[in-house]
Amino acid sequence: MYGTYFLMKLTCLTSALSHDDAITALKTARGAIEQSSDRWSNILIGSTAIVAVGVVMEIVAEAMEVRKDLNEGKRFEPFHLIAFIAAAVVALFVAIEGVAELKVASRETDLRENNSAEQQELQVSANDAKQTADNATSEAVALAKRVGGLDALVAQTNGKLDQLTATATDQKTRSDALIASLTKKQKEVDATIEGAKKQVAALAASLSTINNLRQQLHEQGVFRTLTKSQADKLGPFLKEKLQPDPKTQLPALGVGAISDTEAQAYGMQFLKLFKDEGVFVYPTPNGDFPRGIVQLEATKYGLVLAIGPNGADRSHAYEPFIGLLKVMGSVGLEAAIEIDPDLKFGQGQLDIERKPIKE
Repeated sequence: MYGTYFLMKLTCLTSALSHDDAITALKTARGAIEQSSDRWSNILIGSTAIVAVGVVMEIVAEAMEVRKDLNEGKRFEPFHLIAFIAAAVVALFVAIEGVAELKVASRETDLRENNSAEQQELQVSANDAKQTADNATSEAVALAKRVGGLDALVAQTNGKLDQLTATATDQKTRSDALIASLTKKQKEVDATIEGAKKQVAALAASLSTINNLRQQLHEQGVFRTLTKSQADKLGPFLKEKLQPDPKTQLPALGVGAISDTEAQAYGMQFLKLFKDEGVFVYPTPNGDFPRGIVQLEATKYGLVLAIGPNGADRSHAYEPFIGLLKVMGSVGLEAAIEIDPDLKFGQGQLDIERKPIKE
């Protein structure tokens, strides 16, 4: 009976002290966590580098554009300053992100060193426990060979067996706790990486918005121009279809513009073209300048051809204006058309409105 009990205790001890499997599982879990962390860390560093390159390219491009405008005699526009400030903001947040990545890498290195030390300590303790168990087994076998010494052997080794069993159980508990701690730390690192990825995406979206705004501001700063090609195609139509009757001085065509330097300068180009081609331009309050108009809301084209009230017996008088609208559209000068009750029969007016913003 005592021999059977003794062998059962040895079997339980051997099962509890299978520390090699626990250590192997711990190393495997630790290696998998470190591999995953390294992969996401590399992705994060690569994303930051791409954003940094984009910011540098943006600043260089903006500087080249400002230099080009200044060389052409243009003044330094406010949107240039906005673009530089925006690039500086992006650069600042990229720098902050770089510091955060260094902090995360430093904390992760400390965590790995601490876990490695704990694992080493755990392995040493487990080896000591195994060595103690081996020694106790050897002593038990030697004592068992003595005649009549089995009862004494069981009584002597019961305490050691219980102590070793408790030690092995404690080591397993510590191993489980360490694996749980590593898993928790990995989740925290993953959450940090995910947050950094969202910041990179937000910065990229902000940079895109800033670029679009800068482009719109730049386009608004460029004056519209009636090109020579457009003027050459409009000229023959004006000479053929909009020549005034000597008696009635009809049809007549005026030019209006809002109180804006760009619109007035654009209107002057049309005014000169009409006069050069023999169109009767009816007098305006500003003499040779476009008539002043008021724009209440933004329009799609920035050009409106207004004509006077039309009657059933006078529809032929407005055919030249309809033809002019078509020719303008064919050369890229799209314009809307509307009826203006303030204009007289046979009169038309090309209104130059604010330059539309491209989406």
